[in-house]
Amino acid sequence: MVKTEYIVADGVEWVNGARVPATRRVRLTEAEALYDRALGRIAAVPDLEALEAMTKDELKAEAKRRGIDLDHDALKADILAALKAAV
Repeated sequence: MVKTEYIVADGVEWVNGARVPATRRVRLTEAEALYDRALGRIAAVPDLEALEAMTKDELKAEAKRRGIDLDHDALKADILAALKAAV
């Protein structure tokens, strides 16, 4: 069984019948993740190549979803570096 790492949305305390850890990350199989993913409660952690292909606005949204605090005028390279450091 291949497990994928997911980031849990803010305010969600339980995923797949287990308490969400402080890291807000869980590793689940596709079957285990299906329900919570369909409800938007979890999202797969994008790999580094996917991050590099994102636009600045997409990177900002990803950083916000992960709870990474950024300056309003952050450059794309700075946002990408912050996201890579969090992976």
